[in-house]
Formats: sequence, structure tokens, C-alpha cells
Amino acid sequence: MNQIVFSAGFVQANIFCSLLCILLPILFVWYQKRKKGVRPGAFFIGAAFCLLFSYVAATIVNVLIFSIPGLLSFFSAKNHPVYSALFGAFSLGILSTIGAFIGLKYAMKKRPGKENALIFGVGMGGFESILNGATVYITNIIAALLINSIGSTEYFKKLALKGEELAQTQKLFTEQAATPSSSFFMDATYVILSLVLYAAIAILVEYAISTGEKQWTVIAIVLHVAGYVPIYLRNIDIYKSSMTLFVIATVFTFAIALFAYQIYHRTENGKK
Repeated sequence: MNQIVFSAGFVQANIFCSLLCILLPILFVWYQKRKKGVRPGAFFIGAAFCLLFSYVAATIVNVLIFSIPGLLSFFSAKNHPVYSALFGAFSLGILSTIGAFIGLKYAMKKRPGKENALIFGVGMGGFESILNGATVYITNIIAALLINSIGSTEYFKKLALKGEELAQTQKLFTEQAATPSSSFFMDATYVILSLVLYAAIAILVEYAISTGEKQWTVIAIVLHVAGYVPIYLRNIDIYKSSMTLFVIATVFTFAIALFAYQIYHRTENGKK
């Protein structure tokens, strides 16, 4: 096969996306600590609850649901990609919001208040953001630099892959090398939109807990699920580079963020 060469733009785009995903939540927490005096511990509690509910609990729920005859095939990304995306948005939106509720109500008792709730939400979204930055983009950078340094033929020899596995790996790297930089920027933006969504939902959940108005938890669940729909749909090949879906996801997420911002300042404005 032809030698695979990664462009300088590929490496630069992945470096930028990696730094964006890793540094943005960290810098936000640092800024809030300096400005509001919040304790960064809320960030780590949020990250722990993201791991527990968005990954562990979500995996358990998927195993239980897909054990029901017919559902695994029905929600398969290969057979029904749209149904699969909608199921992912629905299940994760519910589980992560429940996780935020439990975390804010019980694990954050020593860190009350909306400021700490915001940091908790950033911790939930920041966990996913940092995980993406530290794995996906850094992995791309390392692979690209190695392949450009020793050549793709030698690189694949070192992987010691054979047959179909080798062919699939070669195809993957060929497609990656041909991927425009704008695609990586779009993917990173989706990660940041998810982070913003987590933070906004945490504010709504904290408001539900502090006021005792349970309907706000339901509102938070509905908005979280709705916010995840375009984010999950972009995993479908035909929507991956869709600017229409990207605009919808961006506008909807920031509409939720603006709504949460108004709730965040409601008490300050003398409203209940």
C-alpha cells in the first residue's frame, strides 16, 4: 500500500483540540476559585459521579436492556443508527442527571450553594472533556508523529498485526490522514458543548434541591436528553460533518446555558 503521511495541519489541529479539552475545565475552575473562592474539591466529586453514572451505571443499564431478546439488534448502530443515537441520548441524559441529583443532594452537603454546584457540573463534563483530550487527540498526535518519523510500513510491522485486523488498521489511519482539520475542531466543539450542558443541568438540579420544587429535576432531565440528541446523532456517518446539526447542537446548548444562567442569578435578583 502507499505510504501514509500526516500533514502538519493534522498534528496542529489535534494539539489544539487536546489543549482545549484538557485546559478549558481546569482554567474555569481556577478562575472560579480566584473569583468566588469555591473549593476545587467539587470538581473532583463531579468527575467521580460522571464516572459512576455516565460510564459504570450506563454500561450496566445497557447490558440489562440489551439482554432482552431483539433489543440489541434493534438499537444496534449498524442496523438502526438513528435509534441507537436516540437511545444513547435518552439513557445517558437520564442517568447523568440522576447522578447530578444524587451527587449534589448527598455528596455535596459540605459544599452547598450554586457556585459549588456549578463546579460540580463542570467536573462532570470536565471528566469527559479531559478524557477525550488525553486519549483521542493525544493518541492521534503520537501515532501521526511515529508514522511520519519511521514510515507507515515500518509502523504497521511494529504493530505485528495480520490479515483483516491489519487491513482495518491501515484503512483507519488512511482515513484519519485524509480527515480535514475542521473535522477535529468540530468534534472538540461537541465535547465542549457536552461540558456546557453538564454545567447547565447541574445548576437546574441544584435549584430543584434548594427550592424543593421537584419539577425542576424533571425539566433538567428533559433538557439533558434533548441536548444530547444532536450530540449523539453526529456519531452517524452521514451527520458527522453536517453543519446544520452542528448549528442546532450549538444553538440549543447555549439556549439551555442561558436559561440556567438566569436560574443561577434568580436568587440574586430577589426572585424565588
